[in-house]
Amino acid sequence: MEKELEFYNKIKNWDFTDIKMYEENFTDWDMYKILNEKAKDSDYILDLGTGGGEKVLKYFPKVEKIIGTDISDEMIKTAYKNLRNSKKSNIEFKVMDNLNIDFQNNLFDIVVARHTCIEPKQIYKILKYGGLLLVRGVDKLDCWELKKYMEEVRLIMM
Repeated sequence: MEKELEFYNKIKNWDFTDIKMYEENFTDWDMYKILNEKAKDSDYILDLGTGGGEKVLKYFPKVEKIIGTDISDEMIKTAYKNLRNSKKSNIEFKVMDNLNIDFQNNLFDIVVARHTCIEPKQIYKILKYGGLLLVRGVDKLDCWELKKYMEEVRLIMM
């Protein structure tokens, strides 16, 4: 974990325009379109693994509050720099480990996680009943633990 944190602190910014990468989608699913269609003005949104906050600032809807978190304090510094340039006021950023989420229970209407590690039990705890979880993984196995946990929760609720 320490080597990962060193890596992210060294990068300081996940602006993918500077990275030569190939992205392939196997569906026509558009996470940002769904997010913007489902979000209400009064919603609280949590963005796990926000990096430099570029996606939050560019694609997220205007809602009551958006909180972006990242394990790297350097990424969060970059996110705040990007936020200042954007002039938006409903967004804040926080250094936090996705595996140890530090928010009150049932706080968020929507939780978004893109290409980051997640802990299903932590998300379940902070997501409001009936809330929306949007996850974009790197490959099909990324969400296996989440699916397994949600199946267990569904069985318990029946």
